[in-house]
Amino acid sequence: MSFLVRPARPEDAAEMARLLTQLGYPVGEAEAAARWRAIAASPRHAVFVAAAAEGPLAGLVAVERRLMLELGERCEIVALVVDAHLRRGGVGRALADAARAWAQAGPGGAMMVRSSVAREASHRFYERVGFRNIKTQHVYELRLE
Repeated sequence: MSFLVRPARPEDAAEMARLLTQLGYPVGEAEAAARWRAIAASPRHAVFVAAAAEGPLAGLVAVERRLMLELGERCEIVALVVDAHLRRGGVGRALADAARAWAQAGPGGAMMVRSSVAREASHRFYERVGFRNIKTQHVYELRLE
């Protein structure tokens, strides 16, 4: 399959919603569009998609740059998903490369990604594209009502 990695566009919202749902984060088209607009307005965030000449998107990656008190500037892949029917065909690597190129264009000494302990295939993928596991952690959430 041939595809092009490019910055996400407003008309990608429905496909971004579909892919995020596959990743385990169900979201509707309107909410995906609203989130994308906010992200697109920030120079500290980027979303890239893998698009074939026609048909559905093959995947997406979202990356953000943060200034962290304890670590300084860091970039983090906050979402990377390849359509379930198109995995292991180079799409994920191309998306990770796009995130890396975006990160290298700005300040920061490292790029990070967090992956659930249950996503073993993702762990192998990230290691294949150059990441190394530096720690295991728990993530706690406090709902703000």
